[in-house]
Amino acid sequence: MYGFNPPPRRRPRPRLLLFTYASAHTPHHTPFSAHFRVPVLSLLDVSRCRVPPRDICATMTGLDAECRRYVFQCPRIRQIYEAGRRMVEDAVWHGAPVALGVSCGSGTHRSVSFVERMARELRGRGWEVGVVHLDIGRGR
Repeated sequence: MYGFNPPPRRRPRPRLLLFTYASAHTPHHTPFSAHFRVPVLSLLDVSRCRVPPRDICATMTGLDAECRRYVFQCPRIRQIYEAGRRMVEDAVWHGAPVALGVSCGSGTHRSVSFVERMARELRGRGWEVGVVHLDIGRGR
């Protein structure tokens, strides 16, 4: 008999879309999943976490390392972050891509810091991660 041993199947890279938005600008009329064509796993609200001081808010966004460091000094945002990370880790292993939305007051500092940190961490583990900041250009 002829033997054929197919190569082992490789698990596809986990795929995740992370997006941020301002709580005040939430498009209630159209679900986010319709915009992104990816099922939205959850919408996390970090607006009750500590706001960065005025000098950081006036000159930086969550794209800046100093802003991210300040934001993650808050124990509450670290708890929400860990819960969100576990949630996406559990969801993506089912194969299909998913999205996770994170909001704060202006969609500029706390939510952006959260998503940028998660994107860097998961990309470092080989994930395919897309990031969309819906309100970062609206001003502060």
